[in-house]
Amino acid sequence: MTAKNIMKCLKKFGFSSPKELNEFQSLADLLDFKEIWMSIYEYVQEDVEAQKILHKILDNPEAYNEFIDRWTSFFRDALRNPFSKEFRARLHHVAYLHYRNGVRLSVFMAALLKIRDLFMDKLEKTDFLALKANLARFFECLGVMLAEEFYYLSIRDLQKSLWLSERQARFLATLREINFFLSAEDLTERDLAQKFCLAMVENLGLSLAWIGRLKGEKLIFVGGFPEDHPRLKEIPQSLNAFRGNLKPYLEKFLSKEPIVINEVSKNENLGSLREFLQKHGLNSIAVVPIHDEKDLYGALFLYHKEKNYFLPDEIQILQEISRDLSVTFKRLKYQKNLEYKLYIDEITSLPNARGFLRSVEKFFRFNGNKNHKLAIIVTDIVHFSEINQILGHIKGDEILKEIARRLTEFLGREGIVGRVGADEFAVTIKFSFLDELSKYLEKLRQTLSRPFEIEKQNIRLNFGLGVSIWPEHGRSPREILAKASSAVRLVSRTPDGGLMFYEAEKAKTSLAKLNLLSRMEKALKNDELELFFQPKINLDSRSISGFEGLLRWRDKERGIVPPGEFIPVLEESQLMIDVGYKVVEQAADFARKIEKETGNPLKISVNLSVRQLKSGNFALNFLEILKRYSIPVERIELEILETMLLEDEAMAEINRLREAGAALVLDDFGTGYSSFRHLFQLGRIGIKIDRTFLEHVPDQRDHVVMLMALVSMARGMDLNVVAEGLETREQLAFITGLGVDEVQGFYFAPPMPAEEALQFLTSFNPELYFWSRKQN
Repeated sequence: MTAKNIMKCLKKFGFSSPKELNEFQSLADLLDFKEIWMSIYEYVQEDVEAQKILHKILDNPEAYNEFIDRWTSFFRDALRNPFSKEFRARLHHVAYLHYRNGVRLSVFMAALLKIRDLFMDKLEKTDFLALKANLARFFECLGVMLAEEFYYLSIRDLQKSLWLSERQARFLATLREINFFLSAEDLTERDLAQKFCLAMVENLGLSLAWIGRLKGEKLIFVGGFPEDHPRLKEIPQSLNAFRGNLKPYLEKFLSKEPIVINEVSKNENLGSLREFLQKHGLNSIAVVPIHDEKDLYGALFLYHKEKNYFLPDEIQILQEISRDLSVTFKRLKYQKNLEYKLYIDEITSLPNARGFLRSVEKFFRFNGNKNHKLAIIVTDIVHFSEINQILGHIKGDEILKEIARRLTEFLGREGIVGRVGADEFAVTIKFSFLDELSKYLEKLRQTLSRPFEIEKQNIRLNFGLGVSIWPEHGRSPREILAKASSAVRLVSRTPDGGLMFYEAEKAKTSLAKLNLLSRMEKALKNDELELFFQPKINLDSRSISGFEGLLRWRDKERGIVPPGEFIPVLEESQLMIDVGYKVVEQAADFARKIEKETGNPLKISVNLSVRQLKSGNFALNFLEILKRYSIPVERIELEILETMLLEDEAMAEINRLREAGAALVLDDFGTGYSSFRHLFQLGRIGIKIDRTFLEHVPDQRDHVVMLMALVSMARGMDLNVVAEGLETREQLAFITGLGVDEVQGFYFAPPMPAEEALQFLTSFNPELYFWSRKQN
């Protein structure tokens, strides 16, 4: 899979890491597709509509066996690489075959949902149960792509059908547009109804459209457009409103038959409602039941100002739309139930750790800016295990429920709360000043300190509160949560609990950190530490000019451990020296592989820590490793920090490397404390501009000015300039105009394992990322 397709999969299917994506792709070889097919075959035998898809092969053994092989191959390819050009072509062929055989999209999508359910059942029996949410999103995405292909074919036929009236063409075009967002991801039931009704009103010139859902004898409003239409304030809440003179219409509706009233003024059955409708210019009505073969979901209510507006052929198209709606609403209900199981804590009904982080990602995305900060506060009950032992787990669960209720009430709509551990809860807050956060924490402590009624006695519990702040303590919600949890564990060891902010010094000396170092020693021995490689792109040649090697830890229990958790601890320990040599060896090995595979002697850059440089013999050992791998010294680029230039021992080692011909790069340029004197002493050193300077360009003027000044200064000193953290095409265009030499960032590719990075190198196509040079 190409790096671009990897990024698509990570984004579309919600994978947390490439490792999780690899596990998902391995399902292609682990699942028994023929066993799944036999379950589908039983479903086909019982469903008349489904038999329409396969009627030509069911009685032909040779065609039947060939179909099973094609079916298995299709889903294996889909799991392995759903975004490749080859698979997209195959997808088009599948849609074409079904479309030409007269299979309706609603039938086709219902069959796809059945296949998804069977895949889910098989996943229950594997070790990959956590991937269920990803598999659900995979099938949603597959449905979107199939719908696109289906409606491409229908519109192409539409263009050939010159006999269609303009109105029929408009109805069919609306059907196509609607089905695109019917298969879209991350839509709620209300969002879907609003988008649907908006499209119906705008495309068909309707006066009003709304959707009602049946729940027993009640009719529940889901969504409509225009939202301020007077009719939406008078919607009946019960089916009883349709009895009496309207009973014939109700019977047709319950029989899943459409209702058309094409002249409101002459319809006496409407009673007093007729005057209201006429007053608001509603002269034609169509009520189209939303249903499938078994269930009646609700109805689509349409109104037009003209008399006799709804024609029989158009009603048929509207019925097709309603069937597609029923499939979509079923999908949303299934997805909601699935997400509830995966992301909700059973005891408290709050988001669990996974659900909390999922919500916090959105919270950070919409609330994180330079005007205010964000904090995650983790609260832990002191000695909760003893409470469970004394009172029993039932009473313990009641306490957890009461805490959940208090926190939910305390937050209101201002933040997010979740249960992230056995007796740990987490909440979020945005604030501008520390005194604001202090007042908030005091109110939170008061909320938790109120007595709990246990066995008819009021008992006060002690709590620990751990606080971590963005951006001071980390760049991602996962990292902030981990550090808040680290802080609360320290304070919860005391009998009375208390409050603690995450502090690096305390974190380094804690038992948890010592345990982490012990595990990392084993990881080094077991070869669990490896380099991932992120490409650097030369802006002049638009080619890959090298890679940066970034350390990753593949823990056997946790998978990929976030670098922010272990690298700060590693850098404060002697273990960093041994790990540093391991990093150089892997970089040299990768450089050798690149040259062997492509004949291209690219540079590989790695980061140095001050502890490595102060070990006294790093330069000597570094040169010995390169000699062992037959790699020229200039091929492994060493990235150093500006602060290292102020350390005499480190500076002495840097000079030895420079004299040996090593390539040096000043990392995080502009954030340290070095002087120009040191830059001149180092000579032809490269500089890497810190990602924080690129983060808000070209939108924020102060960042633009600062970046331009840094690049101008570096160019004036004839230094090679690298910009990291590139994420958008707009940033690429801006940075190219400044005269930067090289860039790296997620816009091109994330850090990847060696084999994937090598594949990215051999398949790199600059046309996918750059504009034509003629446009410059």
